[in-house]
Parts: sequence; structure tokens; C-alpha cells
Amino acid sequence: MSFWKPSFAVGLHHLIIALIVALAVGCQPIGPDSFDCPPPPRNALSAGDTLLISYRGPGAPEDFTVKIGEDGNISVPPNEIGPIKAQGKTIIQLQEEIQTAINLYYKQLLISVSDIRFFYISGEINRPGKLQYQENLTLLAAIAAGGDFTNFANENNIQLIREGKTYTINAAKAKLHPESDCRIYPKDNIIVKRRIF
Repeated sequence: MSFWKPSFAVGLHHLIIALIVALAVGCQPIGPDSFDCPPPPRNALSAGDTLLISYRGPGAPEDFTVKIGEDGNISVPPNEIGPIKAQGKTIIQLQEEIQTAINLYYKQLLISVSDIRFFYISGEINRPGKLQYQENLTLLAAIAAGGDFTNFANENNIQLIREGKTYTINAAKAKLHPESDCRIYPKDNIIVKRRIF
């Protein structure tokens, strides 16, 4: 028995240490390297999106904006081409389809389609709301457009909702490592969480 007690005590001591280490590792906050940029969206157009249509060439109509209808269609000059399905397509796909339709009637008329779309930012941000999307927007630029963080913002824990999925990204890491500054896309919903302390 004199040999069993010390070995049992040592074994129990090691078991307790192992449990403490496991709990500590499991409970510690996620480090910056655990936050990766989410995959880009399909970026498909949907009803309610606003598009800027530009024409170039002889007799080109003036630039104008058009909103995708509830049926998913848009109507653009010339009238001969009729309504075109925009919903579910990317900007490039839609532009190519319109150009193909126009070429049947006007060979020298070129079309350009660009989007006037928005992203959303809320939570611990000075000017939350719906903001117009700019090309090649990043997380830090989006936060700056929203008036920057409040004093209570948790810069390590930014929630990004994209196409129905929620991701966690780290703005503090992006400040130190610009290559970690994730791209933001139209319709993204950025939620800046509040610090616990």
C-alpha cells in the first residue's frame, strides 16, 4: 500500500493538470488566425436591385437607371428587344445578354451595365445603416464609411451575414495585416458586436 498511494496521487495529479489544460484551451478566446475571410457570394441579381445602363455609339440613348421588377425582368431600349430576365444573373451575364439582343438591331450600339447596390452595417458603429456599395470595398473601408467603431466595439468579433450564412471576421487583425482585410460585397450585412468589458 505504501507504493500504491504515491503513484495514485501522482496519476490523479497528472489527470487534474490535463483537465485544467484542456479546459483552458477550450475556453480561451479564438485568436486572430482563426478568423478567415468568407467565400465570395454568387453575386446574382435579384428583384429590387437597381442598375445603371449606359450606351455608346451612334444614336445612343442617355444613361439611365432601372430597377429589377418583382417578376425579375428589366426593360431597356431599344423597345424591339423586349423585357430581359435579370434576376439570378451576374452583371456580366446580363450585360452580355443585352448586348447580344441589341446586336440583332443595332450593330454599333454598345451597352454597359453596372449596379447601384448596397451593403448594411449595424451594431457598435457610429453611423449604422444602408450604404451604397463601392467597387473593391473591404471590411475596414466599410467600417470607415459607417463612421468608424464606437468606444464599445469588439473589433475582434465582427459578424458578416452573406447569402444567409454568418461568418466571424477580425477587424483588428486586418489593421495589422492588410492582406486579411476581407472583401465586402453588395447585400452583405456587417454587425459590429459589443465588447463584454
